[in-house]
Amino acid sequence: MTGWVYNEDDGTVLMEVQGDEASIDQMLQLLQNDRYIDIVDMDMKQLVVQEDERSFHIRY
Repeated sequence: MTGWVYNEDDGTVLMEVQGDEASIDQMLQLLQNDRYIDIVDMDMKQLVVQEDERSFHIRY
């Protein structure tokens, strides 16, 4: 999987991830079951694949 994650000042987390559907579903399940993460709401949408993206990183 590739993409990025960004923590907003208000506690909101933005994330864009691309990969196969099974891997993304597994990642979301792990996040939802983590005891240190409280997911209250999630908006999801499909985006155009970034063919040149090669890593996953934290945006600052």
